[in-house]
Amino acid sequence: MKKILGVGLAGAAVIGVVVVARGAAPAATPEGRTCIKMSELCGSSDQEKSREKLDACVANLEQAKKVAGAPAVERSMACVQESNTCAAASGCMMGGVGMGALGEMMKGFGSALSR
Repeated sequence: MKKILGVGLAGAAVIGVVVVARGAAPAATPEGRTCIKMSELCGSSDQEKSREKLDACVANLEQAKKVAGAPAVERSMACVQESNTCAAASGCMMGGVGMGALGEMMKGFGSALSR
């Protein structure tokens, strides 16, 4: 139990340092909050890489909106905020974004078949 608490506190400290170092900007967007929550749950301990990963994560969520559609990404982000484990948060992303992308692909497939 002490190890879990120690890892949790270390992860929170890393996230706190990243948020302070980056300013409040990433935490001000839903994408930023989602990436911070994912980092808290599945986190890394390297501060420099964490900063880069946060920027990459936000950019990836913006790109996912173009691929899977904004509603699917928003469902995933809401689900991540309610998650308590890394596996659950990962499942949220795969379920919402993955199924949204698959749905968009099937729309295109169906449209091509009907022409």
